[in-house]
Amino acid sequence: MKFTILLFATLMFTFIESAYSQVTIKGGCTDLSVTGGIPNYAVDLYNGPWMKIEQCAAWTNYPSWTMKHQMFLQRLNHTTGQFENVSNAQYPPNNTFSNLEHGTYRVKVKVPIPLTSNSCASGYVNVYSSNNQYLGRRGWYPDNYEGEQQNVFYSNTVIVGNTVPSDNQYHFTEGNPSLPENAMDLDEDVGLDASASVNYDQWYLAICENSFDNCLRYRSNGWTNGTVGQIDLKDFWDGGQGWQFQEWMSYEVQFVVENSKCRNGVEAPPPWNENRQTFFICAAGTGCRFGSGAKEISITPNPARTFVRLDNFDPSIDRDYVLSFTDLSGRTMKLVPLISDEVDISDLPGGMYAVNVLLDGHRLFTAKLIVNNH
Repeated sequence: MKFTILLFATLMFTFIESAYSQVTIKGGCTDLSVTGGIPNYAVDLYNGPWMKIEQCAAWTNYPSWTMKHQMFLQRLNHTTGQFENVSNAQYPPNNTFSNLEHGTYRVKVKVPIPLTSNSCASGYVNVYSSNNQYLGRRGWYPDNYEGEQQNVFYSNTVIVGNTVPSDNQYHFTEGNPSLPENAMDLDEDVGLDASASVNYDQWYLAICENSFDNCLRYRSNGWTNGTVGQIDLKDFWDGGQGWQFQEWMSYEVQFVVENSKCRNGVEAPPPWNENRQTFFICAAGTGCRFGSGAKEISITPNPARTFVRLDNFDPSIDRDYVLSFTDLSGRTMKLVPLISDEVDISDLPGGMYAVNVLLDGHRLFTAKLIVNNH
């Protein structure tokens, strides 16, 4: 008998664990609801005391000792990175948490462990409603079961309320990361990793070649339902049209996430909680180490303040050479006809530049230059 009771308890717990491992919730503007994972038993509640004359049966004031799960609302503390309880226990059929502030939430579910009785033939104390409906078994709610099997489960996480800028986080990725940040090789994979964004269910992505102020080519997916983690930006840019990123060109990305139940002006122009960032495409194989393929020419001094000199550069007199200075956002900041090996740069703002020697529009040499004129 002892073995049978233990086996039944194990099967009972396995059933409960299976039922609760799929607990799901949905968030709205000011509330969230538990939408799945609730067992079929113990869904009706009875608020008055009663007694059933039967061995191993019990009378109860719900929820005292009744075999129903407890639900606790938890909110993410972004400072500590931990979820914290923000409600007392709720019991079905009260599956909605209301009047919530903006935040990231989940529901903690505690599954009761059946209580046993030595006076009962089955070992378990059954609970019935006043209309003789079986509600479950008397139980208790430890944080773990016998120190081994956990009886605590967690739902998915959701946003409640309008998303805010801090909910929209992403960074660019590439196959072989290099410096400077957000500078990508043309022959490497270029991606967007938005997995740090907080549980959105609607997203929007747009890319402008150069910038949105001076957009040469534009690609967008429009508003798309569902979550997104990582995106291959080369495939996105191709879009079935055969588009490719161009070397020494910058691309500005507009990325937005939304809570579809409580949106920030999706049907109208912004305010959106958009996040705009720019990446720069370097020549294939350079690793964004400008000038690695043309070491016979060098640019000095570097860093520079008021002028630069091209060493080992001997232009033909009858050819039109141009020296261009491009910042890492892709803007051409200065074009100088090369009639001398020395060029005045005192008008350039401080920063890092790609310096190109052009002949009839073709690049002969590229170097990285740091201007420090402060």
